[in-house]
Amino acid sequence: MLPVVYIHSGNIPDYLIRSVDQALVFNRNVVLITDARSENLKIKPCLIAQLSEGIAEFEKMYVHMSTNSASFELICIKRWFMLRNYMNKNNIDVCYYSDSDVMIYDDLSAVYPFYKDFDAAYTMTKYQENYRWSASACCSFWKKETINKFCDFILELYSTPKIETLKAKWNYHQQNNIPGGICDMTLLYLFSSEINFYPLSKVMKDFCFDQNMKDDENYFKNEYKFTGNKESGHILKLVTWKDGKPYGYNNKLNNEIRFIVLTEYAKVLEEQAKQGLTLKKIIKKFIPVAVINKIVSIIKPQKKKYGWFGNYKTWTEAKEKCTGYDDSAILEKVKNALLKVKNGEAVYERDSVLFDVIHYSQPLLDAFNHVAKENNGALHVVDFGGSLGSSYFQNRTLIENAKELKWSVVEQKHFVDSGKEFIAHDNLQFFYTIEEALKSQKAQVLFLSSVIPYFEHPYELISKLLNYDFEYIIVDRTAFVESEKERITVQIVPEFIYKASYPSWFFNEQKFVNAFLQKYNKTAEFDSKFDPREQLEDGVWAYRKGFVFKKK
Repeated sequence: MLPVVYIHSGNIPDYLIRSVDQALVFNRNVVLITDARSENLKIKPCLIAQLSEGIAEFEKMYVHMSTNSASFELICIKRWFMLRNYMNKNNIDVCYYSDSDVMIYDDLSAVYPFYKDFDAAYTMTKYQENYRWSASACCSFWKKETINKFCDFILELYSTPKIETLKAKWNYHQQNNIPGGICDMTLLYLFSSEINFYPLSKVMKDFCFDQNMKDDENYFKNEYKFTGNKESGHILKLVTWKDGKPYGYNNKLNNEIRFIVLTEYAKVLEEQAKQGLTLKKIIKKFIPVAVINKIVSIIKPQKKKYGWFGNYKTWTEAKEKCTGYDDSAILEKVKNALLKVKNGEAVYERDSVLFDVIHYSQPLLDAFNHVAKENNGALHVVDFGGSLGSSYFQNRTLIENAKELKWSVVEQKHFVDSGKEFIAHDNLQFFYTIEEALKSQKAQVLFLSSVIPYFEHPYELISKLLNYDFEYIIVDRTAFVESEKERITVQIVPEFIYKASYPSWFFNEQKFVNAFLQKYNKTAEFDSKFDPREQLEDGVWAYRKGFVFKKK
């Protein structure tokens, strides 16, 4: 999974802790490179002192050309040498870098494929007149090769004769009495023309990265609606929230654009929290408690409506809390969505929802391609609980090594009946049992995607599945809880998907994996690309993973 890397020198502020916590909601591999410690951090820090290679050399070359302090500008530039050293030391091909005040609202491993063809991607505005020369890597994707080039580029810029370029900009600042000067943002701007670069602040499809919450300029000037007084310089982008994701209204496109991150928002939230505490003291002093309680009862936010709830002792107890679901309505919605995919009217479907771009899991594709390559291009998959073939349509064109693809979905009777009538074709067939499916293909891959948690007796099911002696078992999107004790919950599905609620397990990862190890070796594991980490009602963290098991 793509590492999300922070670099922070000095004491750990509350806004950094807030930013890291938010990153962990969607990204499991979060790293903080620092020279400080904090008991409130949920991740183990990596010490700056271990990443000092080449920094002393740069410090000797550095020429201060800024109205900001030399110590501030130096640490801003040195962090890129630290990032280079971290990636080289740990052999990391690609990472995402985040400033300490950025709030992240997506799985960056899922976002990166949109930018993978570029050497680097960070934020930069279109207008760079009058020696503005400014780009920001507050949110940025870096390849190992590119960060090494950037550090070499920095050393070259501070050498004769290239340093004259920097001096020309500094002279302009001095002559026109303009604050600022030469900083890492200058170097990033100049470097962008040396590589295949994409500005993250520019809209990509229907999303972008916010480069400054306190500015309506992102890529273009006056690009986003804002709130506040622009003349006073105190504004914030006007952000609306949908399903926990931030959106801004783009004046150029006349449309809402989703922000993957909000830059400086961690500090904004901290400022608002401090203001709220002050207001709370005033309210308590002058307003009676009974009145306060009445107001709170009216305005307090409602609990979330959808997701996973409860911690039930038995499956039966959880089932009694469920409202059930309409099998025929769900089937009809899934069928109609997949028919559009099959007929080329839509690109991709997941949980009956259509998308205009395929969302895929690279580790899952790697597993399928590995099996196909190992079997001379033959890939035979039994997709147990595979709906109407969603995973087949998602991956069929991306499994490059599969010259002979057979995909068999084993499902409930009404799904199989519908699949046979409307969806099936040469490579995709539907069966009522695994035994029936194996009559027409090899026992090569058993695929279990988001299915085991919905069985009352999951470990009995696993034991039965092992007896089929598949060469590989690939598990994906399976729910786990960071607790020794497993739990049964009730899942309430968002109504825009379909109206339903049913019991669902969250497993202990080690116990779950051990259930396969008697007959199989675990050869790979990976995080789900579609399901972010989340906190359940009691604060316990839950996450979803996948595994590849190979028969011993």
